[in-house]
Amino acid sequence: MNDSFLPFLLLIILLLYYFILFFLAQRIQEQHKDTLQNFFLSNRNAPWQLVAFGMVGTLLSGVTFVSVPGDVGKEIAPGVYKGMGYLQLILGSLIGTFCIVKFLLPLYYRHQLISIYAYLGQRFGRKTYLTGAWLFLISRTLGSAIRLYLAAFLLQFLIFDNLNIPFFINAFISLALILLYTQKGGIQTIIWTDIFQTTVMLLALLGTLIFLFFSLQVPKTIFAFTQGPYSQIFFLDWRLPNHFLKQLISGIAITLVMTGLDQDMMQKNLTCRTLAQSQKNMIVSGILYTLVNILFVSLGVLLYTFAQENCISLPAATDQVYPFLATHYFGNWVSILLVLGIVAATYSSADGSLTALTTSFCVDIYQLEKKLNFLSEEGAIKFRKKVHLSFALVFAALLVIFYYFHSVQIGRTNIITIILQLAGYTYGPLLGLYSLGIFTSVNPPDRCVPWICLLVPIICYFIQKYSFVLGGYNFGFELIFVNALLVFGACLVTTWIERLYNSHLKKLTR
Repeated sequence: MNDSFLPFLLLIILLLYYFILFFLAQRIQEQHKDTLQNFFLSNRNAPWQLVAFGMVGTLLSGVTFVSVPGDVGKEIAPGVYKGMGYLQLILGSLIGTFCIVKFLLPLYYRHQLISIYAYLGQRFGRKTYLTGAWLFLISRTLGSAIRLYLAAFLLQFLIFDNLNIPFFINAFISLALILLYTQKGGIQTIIWTDIFQTTVMLLALLGTLIFLFFSLQVPKTIFAFTQGPYSQIFFLDWRLPNHFLKQLISGIAITLVMTGLDQDMMQKNLTCRTLAQSQKNMIVSGILYTLVNILFVSLGVLLYTFAQENCISLPAATDQVYPFLATHYFGNWVSILLVLGIVAATYSSADGSLTALTTSFCVDIYQLEKKLNFLSEEGAIKFRKKVHLSFALVFAALLVIFYYFHSVQIGRTNIITIILQLAGYTYGPLLGLYSLGIFTSVNPPDRCVPWICLLVPIICYFIQKYSFVLGGYNFGFELIFVNALLVFGACLVTTWIERLYNSHLKKLTR
């Protein structure tokens, strides 16, 4: 096939993908009324098996599709590569999943929550509740925008640049499409469209793996996974940021906060009929997530092995390795698989994020349910749609900002690393607050919590920046636990200070 025709072919396939997605969404929306309960929680009647499968695509996103394979070849010390070390994090993630099943899901179902941050209000007070909600809104908006940016950037490179279509049109069209199929059905639509998108993503991944397997042949493939430079899984040098224990702890923490304390992920779990079904959904999706990540890491090993065998000079940015090889060395059909995989994974993540952000703002910040006393259901739906549109516009604006003011950090650092680092600062305080609420009876001064959650991430930034004084120790993603522990400790200290103050005040008034 003529390479000049490839962008047109990719665009046609992309439009066909959108058409199928809209067709599915429309059929689902025709079968259900547009109500707040359907939009937020699918009337708590979703089959857990379908939710579990669809959640795999949401957990991964387009960032995983290019960043995880690319991260395999990143050099962390002279002659030492990250290799398959990402699986250490995934092992921790599986443990974190069982912690969510044991501690968080029973909590959410017991309180019959729509937004999981309402628990903070019931346990501590209104200011703590708003702090948790705003931490989610900021973190999820930035994290989802970065994920979506990577996919939009790659589509710009593969398709739209060749058709002389500027990036801002690409960004606004992408968000308009997501907005159109989620605005009415919300989570009810997303549960079903996620199944389609997860299927497309997995087929794209498996297709590329099969191509590489036959390209390298069996002996070289076996060597790559047993003795090759990218085959190492466990790292035991404590000074490295990907030391086994650091990664295991980080995996547990990241899963607890980015799944268990994330409205997007938990909103899908809360659509199940019962707690038992939700727990089954969580366990199955966690196991599937682990297996799929093994495939992504394996893809990275095969990509770098292929490049070595064919003496190919790879881009310095690891996020570009997979797209570079697919478009220049693997043939047009692998390029098609790449585009479909990235779009399916990214849209499966972005549509859920848009719905979760809308839910959190309406329920937590605006308290829409309380306003139904004087606001009709129709008026509430109109407000919800305005919020939904506003977040879509914010996403589109952030994409354009990332593109035209492409920061040095985003350009040089693996995207998935940026997202996980961001989670350490924004979700860490949430982990501290929920731990305090679940495992203690302490009630910190509600007015102090916002200040604690603002100051602790700043302290953590300086801890990470100057950690070299600790004998060469480098903080990895385990910083999220440091953040949580400092918030936990600060809440205990402020509670103790308030008790002392109140006790002293009583003595003075006697």
